[in-house]
This record gives sequence, C-alpha cells and structure tokens, in this order.
Amino acid sequence: MSFSRGKILAWAVFLTAVLALLVPVILIERQILAHTEGNPTLPQDESFINIVVGKNLAFYGVWGLSKYAFVPAASSLLYPVALVPVFFIAGAHLVIPLLINLIAAILLLRVVQRELLRRQVAPTVQLAVLLLLIFLPPLPLLVVSGMEYSLFLLFTALFARAFSRGLEEDRLPTDVYVYAGLLVATRIEGFLLVAAACIVLGYQRQRITAVQPDYQRQRRSVILLASAAALPVLLFGSLSFAKGGAFIPSALLEPLGGGIYTAAIIGCALVVVAFTYPYKRQWLASSLLGLIAIIRTGTLSADVIRTSIDTYEQQVQAARFVHRYYYRYGLSLNQPGILSYFSEGRKVDITSVYSDSLSMQLGARMAIVTGAPSGVQPLSPRWGKVASWNNPGNSIFFYASDTGTGRRLKENLREYERRLPAGLRVRYY
Repeated sequence: MSFSRGKILAWAVFLTAVLALLVPVILIERQILAHTEGNPTLPQDESFINIVVGKNLAFYGVWGLSKYAFVPAASSLLYPVALVPVFFIAGAHLVIPLLINLIAAILLLRVVQRELLRRQVAPTVQLAVLLLLIFLPPLPLLVVSGMEYSLFLLFTALFARAFSRGLEEDRLPTDVYVYAGLLVATRIEGFLLVAAACIVLGYQRQRITAVQPDYQRQRRSVILLASAAALPVLLFGSLSFAKGGAFIPSALLEPLGGGIYTAAIIGCALVVVAFTYPYKRQWLASSLLGLIAIIRTGTLSADVIRTSIDTYEQQVQAARFVHRYYYRYGLSLNQPGILSYFSEGRKVDITSVYSDSLSMQLGARMAIVTGAPSGVQPLSPRWGKVASWNNPGNSIFFYASDTGTGRRLKENLREYERRLPAGLRVRYY
C-alpha cells in the first residue's frame, strides 16, 4: 500500500499536533503527581461532580451526589452518561476522565484537520491552525481539568462541519441534528451556536420567495434544528421537575471552572473560526501563534498545577478523612464534589436556604466548609466550629451540630493529623 506525498504530509501534520498536545499534558500531570504522592487528582471540586454523578449512575442507577436521592448537580447532561460504561467496566478511577478528555481532544484535532484538507488548505497553515487551537485556549488545560469541555469542543467541530457542508449543498444532513442535540447535552452554552445556525438558516429563507418549494424546507430545517437542540434539556428538565427539582437546574446554567471555562469558550470560538475563515491570507494563523500561545499556556498551566496541589493537600485530605471515619454518615457541604467521590453518605448543600432543616432531617450532624469563614452561612448558630485546616490557597472548616459529635470529631481529627501534608496548618476551637 503506497501513500501519496499529500497523505504523508497530512499525517505528519496531524501527528505533530498530537505530540504538541501530549507534551504539555504529560508535563503538567508529572508535576502534579510529584506533589500528590503519585495519586491522580483534578484541579477543582467542580471537576469531581460529573464524575460522582457518573459513578452513582454506573453502580446505583441514581443521578445524584449519593446513591440515596436524585440531585441535578452535574453541569453536563451527556458527560456523566458517557462515563457510565467505562466506570462500570473499569471502576470509577480518576485517570478515566483524563483519558476520555485526551481522546476527545485528539479527535477534535482530526476533525478540524479533515475540514482543512477538504478546503485544500496548505500543510503549513493546517499545522498553524491546529497549534493555535492547542495552545491559545489552551487545550491541554481542558484535558487535565477532567471536565466536559473537550467533548464540548469536539461536538462543536462536528456540528460546524455538518452545518457548513449542509449550507454548501443547500440541504442539512441528518447528522447535523444529532450533533446539535449532543452539543447542547454536553454544555447548555451550545444553544448559542445552534441559535446562530438557525439565524443563518432564517436569513437564507428570507432570500427565497414564498412560491419556491425550498422556502418550506428551510423553515422545517430551522424548526427541526431548534427542536433537536432543545430535546435533551426538555427531557432532563421533565425528569428533574418530576423529582421535585427545578425544570432547568441551576448547575446547567452556571459557568464553572474560572480559567478553565474561559479556555473552553476561546476554544469554541477558534473551532468556529477554523471552519469559516477563508484562509486567503495564510500569514494570519501563523503570525498569531508564537508569543501569545507560549505565554498563555505557561501561565495557565502553572495556575492549574498550583490549584491541583492545593486541592490535594486540603479537600482530598478532608475527603480521605471522611472516607476513614464517616464513610456512610450524612454531611453538610458547600463544595460536595470531592467529598462525595470518597464517601457514600447523604449530602446536604449548605448553600440552600433549607440546609439546616434538611441536615436535621437526614441526620447530618457534621458540616465541612471550604473557603473563608464568611462563606459558611447559612449555617445556624447551633453549628459549632471544631477545627480548620489552612494553607495560603484556601481553608477548610469542620463544624458539629452538638457537643457529643464535636467531641468525637475533634478526637478523629487529632488522630488523623499525622497523615496531613507538612505545610497544612491545623487549628482547633
């Protein structure tokens, strides 16, 4: 089997881009593992929530932070479901979300390159575009976050490719509706891209006179596209409402992850540009690459490494403490992701106005709060502060609802203290 020069160049471009993605991911993970005793971890509590939901779906058939009740806490509808078969077969290991994100990122690069090949873009410009997509958001940051953003960018690319081809052929293919649904199911922000596509179709429809049969077909395409995008949210909203929750849970509407979320939005914009840019001025992609990409990747990578280490030294340690002493106990929490991953007890969100009554109802006599002391509200005065763990990046506070629980909690914390990282400052009250 022989390969033409064009195919060899195309594979060389793709493999170079994959290598450019892998190297930063490996370097970031290597530095994180060096400070976490070789244990994989994720940079933020939010990164664990979809994983916890996927874990409970895989083993208990429950969409929630514990196996006891439905809780619409996940920021993605599709990502926890995608984790289910892998968790069921291999177990809910933290390395699995990293691998899924890496595979999604590699597929994203391939989809974008295939579109560039279809448009006969020169190999040097292909490489420049792919490197820009890797380093400007940067894509390695999305991979190591363990969140759903790599999948979101992949479905953005697949939707954009199917839609652009549909415009060229003046008929939307069936897969564009499938990708619209998957895009919104991955992140609800996908509605914005689908809405933009509907506007483009509507503009085309206005240019067609009513006597032409294409007028009705274009109108049907707009309705079908909007319906396909809305379907996953409507289905889940109906389930949530039937379970006593909001029709559109707040977790789907909140942008999570700070710099990670910003990187995902930049990546989404770059994908759209990659599918719409005319590439007549081929110097543009190359000239934007160098300095911006290097500075942004280095800065955000350092921030993710620091955040991951802080998360491991505090929240993961608190979760291990709970796993050791309170594995099946009810807990009141303001950041439930990591602690839910390491334990099976019922969880009460203390940011809810009903948290105090729910804590009493569910027997949650201990609260763990991450952040500044002002962030513990709305805890009532009945909660007594027992201890805190502090480092320059964050603080964790332990509370008990009664004297007996507080006394036992303090004894367990003192016993566990010798297992804590050396830099963590412990204070008892």
